[in-house]
Amino acid sequence: YDRLKAAGANFGFSYGWETPNWFGTTSDESADAFSFRRPHWNTAVAREVKAVAERVGIIDLRFAKYDISGTGATAFLERLCANSLPKVGKCALAHVVTPRGRMIAEWTIATRAPDSYYVMTGNSMELHDLRWMQQWMTAEEQKSVQIVNNTHKHGVLGIAGPRSRELLRKLCSADVDVSHDAWPFLTYKQITLAGTIPVRAIRISYTGELGWELHHDNAHTAALYDALWEAGQDLGVTNFGSYAMNSFRLEKGFRLLGSDMTKDHTALEAGCDRFIKFEKDFIGKSALVAEKARGVAMRSVLLGFDVMNDCGHDAHGNEPVFSGDGTKMVGFTTSGAFGHTVQRSLALAYVPAELSAPGSQVVVEMLGERRRAHVLREPLVDTEPSRTRKLLKRSAAAPS
Repeated sequence: YDRLKAAGANFGFSYGWETPNWFGTTSDESADAFSFRRPHWNTAVAREVKAVAERVGIIDLRFAKYDISGTGATAFLERLCANSLPKVGKCALAHVVTPRGRMIAEWTIATRAPDSYYVMTGNSMELHDLRWMQQWMTAEEQKSVQIVNNTHKHGVLGIAGPRSRELLRKLCSADVDVSHDAWPFLTYKQITLAGTIPVRAIRISYTGELGWELHHDNAHTAALYDALWEAGQDLGVTNFGSYAMNSFRLEKGFRLLGSDMTKDHTALEAGCDRFIKFEKDFIGKSALVAEKARGVAMRSVLLGFDVMNDCGHDAHGNEPVFSGDGTKMVGFTTSGAFGHTVQRSLALAYVPAELSAPGSQVVVEMLGERRRAHVLREPLVDTEPSRTRKLLKRSAAAPS
């Protein structure tokens, strides 16, 4: 905390945890400014986005974390999750739905060993998700599944950007290979950094850029941050906060649980289709199968506001969305921000399925003004894994 504060952090909070929103270069830039329009911190966020996109950044992250193990752990998690569990040493995004198919949780699951899993979710969901697991545990599973809540034991520092691999390499022992082939996207490894700090490292980043989440004992957070900061000086390392992360994730079309994904909508309406494995059994499957057969009524879409009509205000969520001619309210926004990479105001929104095709025009009311927006093809900016796959495919197809 003291290091980030000294670096100019403006802190927000979530579920009792303070985390940096942005970093100012002066006390005025670090100070809060309350406005419905784009405030002064937009400049700081733009600076952080550029630095991460071009070099490397460090972010303090907060998750709820559970170690789940035992002879019944695999069957238990398979029943709760719509996605299949990953292989040992791999990681997967898994959505949890209610019996009616509605969104209840989103977990990142790493398989540490057979019947041993590291499950991560948003920090505000700590007790909510724990209760959900306990609620659906059978009498037999209460004996064969052990859940350890390590939320307050483990901290997480994230590194992201094209030079994050170089930064990680500097702190790893010589026998750890951080290359793309040796450490692909969504791979989990237990390593030691800076000589003495045990870390659960996952190649993943909510920015959608090259990056790693470094999970460690809270007692080592300051030492790990210092090591990353010192090692990154010649790489142009910077701090970045949750507002820059929000800009990145909207450009990639990443949904956020609690705003873009809630119990008001199903996993199919939220656009989680590719994470649902209908060939397996899970809670809520029958409801989603029925919905898929009859067709989805609403869809979560990424909206881009007309650049020439920018009014200096971005969507926050819950703004009404109207049909293209503005005569009928058809949906609402769920989150929004300025996309600094694409230089455009963006928002996620639920609209009727017939208006969800890319290019469809809608009107969004903000601060009493109605602004034209179009449904965009996602992602607006390719994720790093997607860019890497395309690059490798082009290289393989090139004449030797």
